Amino acid sequence: MPRAGESESDQANLRAEGASPLRDRLAAVDGIRAAYRALVHETNPTTLIRRVCELLVESRGVFASIVVLTDDGLITRSAHAGVLEKLRAVAEMLSEGKLPACIGRAMDDAAVVVKRDASAVCTDCPVNANYAGSRDVVVAPISLGTDSRGALLVSLTPGLGADSAIVELVTQLADDIAHTLRRISSDTAPAPTDEVIEESRAKIRELHATVEESETSRRAIAQSYRALFEHASLGIAHCQMLFDGDDPRDFIYLDVNPAFGELTGLTDVVGRKVSSVIPGIRDSDPQLFEIHGRVARTGNAERFEIFVQALDTWFDVSVYCPQHGHFIAVFDVITERKQVAADLRLFSERLEGLTRVVQELSRVRDVASIVDIVRRASRALVGADGASFVLRDGDRCHYVDEDAIGPLWRGMRFPISTCISGWVMLNREAAVIPDVYEDDRIPHEAYRKTFVHSLAMVPIRSHDPLGAIGCYWAEPHTATTQDVRILQALADSTSTALESVRILQELEKGRAQTRALYDHLPNPMFVWRARGDRFVLFDLNEAARALPKERGTELIGRTPHEIDHRIPHLDVDLARCLASRSVVRRDVTCRIFGAEMPRELVLTYGFIPEKMVILRSEDVTEQRQTENRLVLMQRLEAIGRLAGGVAHDFNNLLSVIMSYSGFVLDELPTDDPIRADVTEILAAAERAASLTRQLLAFSRKQILEPLVLDLNNVVREIEAMLRRLLGEDIEIVVALREGLGHVMADPGQIEQVVMNLALNARDAMPTGGRLTIETANVELDEAYAAGHVAVKAGSYVRLAISDTGAGMDETTREHIFEPFFTTKAVGRGTGLGLSMVYGIVKQSGGNIWAYSEPGLGTTIKVYLPRIDSAPSGSVAKAANVLLRGGETVLLVEDEDAVRRLTERILVGAGYRVIAAPRGDVAIELYNQQRRGSIALLLTDVVMPQMSGRALAERISASDPTIRVLYMSGYTDNAIVHHGVLDADTHFIGKPFSAADLRRKVREVLDEDTARETD
Repeated sequence: MPRAGESESDQANLRAEGASPLRDRLAAVDGIRAAYRALVHETNPTTLIRRVCELLVESRGVFASIVVLTDDGLITRSAHAGVLEKLRAVAEMLSEGKLPACIGRAMDDAAVVVKRDASAVCTDCPVNANYAGSRDVVVAPISLGTDSRGALLVSLTPGLGADSAIVELVTQLADDIAHTLRRISSDTAPAPTDEVIEESRAKIRELHATVEESETSRRAIAQSYRALFEHASLGIAHCQMLFDGDDPRDFIYLDVNPAFGELTGLTDVVGRKVSSVIPGIRDSDPQLFEIHGRVARTGNAERFEIFVQALDTWFDVSVYCPQHGHFIAVFDVITERKQVAADLRLFSERLEGLTRVVQELSRVRDVASIVDIVRRASRALVGADGASFVLRDGDRCHYVDEDAIGPLWRGMRFPISTCISGWVMLNREAAVIPDVYEDDRIPHEAYRKTFVHSLAMVPIRSHDPLGAIGCYWAEPHTATTQDVRILQALADSTSTALESVRILQELEKGRAQTRALYDHLPNPMFVWRARGDRFVLFDLNEAARALPKERGTELIGRTPHEIDHRIPHLDVDLARCLASRSVVRRDVTCRIFGAEMPRELVLTYGFIPEKMVILRSEDVTEQRQTENRLVLMQRLEAIGRLAGGVAHDFNNLLSVIMSYSGFVLDELPTDDPIRADVTEILAAAERAASLTRQLLAFSRKQILEPLVLDLNNVVREIEAMLRRLLGEDIEIVVALREGLGHVMADPGQIEQVVMNLALNARDAMPTGGRLTIETANVELDEAYAAGHVAVKAGSYVRLAISDTGAGMDETTREHIFEPFFTTKAVGRGTGLGLSMVYGIVKQSGGNIWAYSEPGLGTTIKVYLPRIDSAPSGSVAKAANVLLRGGETVLLVEDEDAVRRLTERILVGAGYRVIAAPRGDVAIELYNQQRRGSIALLLTDVVMPQMSGRALAERISASDPTIRVLYMSGYTDNAIVHHGVLDADTHFIGKPFSAADLRRKVREVLDEDTARETD
């Protein structure tokens, strides 16, 4: 089981390196044995110590060696090998006559010095600065005499410093060097005795025994190494590098372990060049040759990670140099680890990108910016070809932004139940679809025109399903779990950003509304702030800025003293308001801010926290004038009300005057001189009747009657007036269909419909345009009626009015017929025009629809039911023809003069008249007659106690066959409904002539006969 902090790969490397100390120990023994040969053959002290150092290093068991000889503390001889490469600082010290501390200590103490991991423990030694790697150091003293001493230093593989056998061999070698040097320097000394010779031979035999023991250990180590080689889970390859000069060109596999083939997939490689095993590897992976060549040339081990393109595999490689020109590579496959690392790195990069996006979202203040940021970020974070941003709009999915290969759906709305974004919203879970044509949740036809093949979509979650973010791929692709997590995190951040924007917009709206309210208050407002013992102007609204001659920006920062001459008592009233924290009011008259005339002002001071006072200046000069105008308007309104009553009474008088004038004219001879005077009286009465009609129009007490109309004639009659009203910059195109059907409507109302629609169209074309008026016969079938509320299938006449104006969006179009809804500026419209049009059309049994898009103008279509009747014509008046009768007429009129006049006219025409001044009297008289004997009830509409309509209903309940004719100078709801006369209601307006009355009575009485004849 791996130790904490170590992977299985690290453990495998340690196992592979387990043979290295054994190998290094064997090499060190070989080097010491080689050094002994120099002791036997060399006779020159300098050559001797140099050869000992060289032989020790050449064995590769010793990295560096030094021999130093001194006399009386001064260096007399020194030699070293491997120092220039490994311990350059030692060479410099020796050249300066200095000794490393460990060498000096060994000589002074005449004892062996061992340094385990010298680079770590000898931190104050100058050698440590350039000590190459972790090594063990063994220093053994060389004893030459009282004042002559020396030392042998060897640098070994870590761990060998703890090997007592190695330390003993180094100590023995130092003693033998000392013995040999003493022997060489003793030219005059007596020959060694037999005891000395025997002692040397014993040491040599002992040395040979040690060497034999080392050889046995070497073979055991080799066997252990081979077993490790064969069974190692890591790949091991022993190779010979082939050089072209210093350039590594190729290498030969000398030996590989079984794991080599398992990890690389290569077989039968021993004895072959790598270029033949893997053709082209020299060009595809030159770094592999550079590293292996460097190790084989320098002997320095290296560890590295490399991606071998020829094998499409990542390797973790440790390379050693067993001998010059060779290398041993111990490796493991780390492709999976690299992929995991790459995935982690990618995920980290995505998280960093997501963090940047979240930070960016936190700074935006509008939905459009959020949409743009999120759509671009979603593509970048998961490497998609396209992305969409969808928001829920009721039961539809609104594709606010979309660039899925081509922006086909941008701005479109689809039913939430028919698209994948709706599924994601409603289910609150992500959808990963590798193939859009294989998933049942997707309407496949919707993607036929796109290049989308795969998609991933996540919900923008909130309390209610808010929307979705989608990513699209043109090629087959399956979004990973990591992709979905990133997109969902982005969606959650988007939800937060949208909510933040909503809250900020509400706050901004509140602040803006407060500021707008403040700025758009009609009265000038001034905010003063107390600073010490004085006030300065802090702020003012637009009304204050617009004051004449004194621009608002010039007032900010001024004190009351500087403008006190313009606002009387300003300083005093500000201080009073602040001190009392209550409202202070003052009426003043002054020429404030350069006004030409004195103005009447009401100043109101109000306390505001933070030591501020707000001053409201209300100019009541116009109010006083308005109050005067209001009195006048009230008088006019009273006159209007009076006009209706006066017109009613006046019409009664006029009826008497006109009728009696007519009686006189009928009796006078044509040559009678008085005839001209009576004619003038009659003309004046007719002019007065015209005046009463105007008074009735002023008091809005006229009756509207529907007629059978030809809409083409209505349009033709007002076309000229429309051209004058709309102006020359509006082109009017009239396209009237020949053979147009007829409709039942009030001609005045239809004219009002056309006029209102035309004027609305003009307002939509402030810079000019085209107005088109069209008529046509249409058939609305059941399918059309099913799709349009309140429409009945049938034949209609269509009136269409189109303009080329700015058009309307869907929201505006849905509200245009609502009362008081208007898109015009404040004061430019009441919002009742189109609602009146709607009411007129509906009142006439028709329907109205609006069609419009921003920038494409507007078309209003009016559909009125088509009828087969011929258009109504004016009834020709036969002024001098007496239409007589013999029926009985019940006459009810509260004005005596009018009642006597009417009775005379009817009696003169042959009718039997029963007259009554009131409704109750009329009912009593009616009850006294034989049932069915009265043919006509002729009644005034407005009477005391009982109206004409109530009287007619009482009598008609007893005798349904009785005919009713109403007469009045004006009318109320007694005989009309919403301003339209009932179809079976007969009416004659006052004043009327005798001929008009006789004709109307005969018309009413003959109506049943005419129907039976038809």
